Amino acid sequence: MGPECEPLWLAHHQAREVSEPELPLAGAALEAALKEHCVRDGVEEGCVQFALQHVDKPDDDWRWCCGSNCDPCVETLGRLVDHARKLSGRQPPG
Repeated sequence: MGPECEPLWLAHHQAREVSEPELPLAGAALEAALKEHCVRDGVEEGCVQFALQHVDKPDDDWRWCCGSNCDPCVETLGRLVDHARKLSGRQPPG
């Protein structure tokens, strides 16, 4: 990276540092971060409650696709649950 790019890179890096939350998240902060994730990924915000309810459930209890083209598919919901686990510092049980 040349010296002319350094101020732009530094400004971008500093802006990212300010906007990224401290992890792990919980409660309202976790819910708000998941809603932002839904908006970015085009997932209905109503799926956040599903994700919050399934963070601590074993994947084998709910994470299987029936192949019926459901909307949202459990694969989409699973990615949201994975993101919730990442943000909250939790691991899937089992």
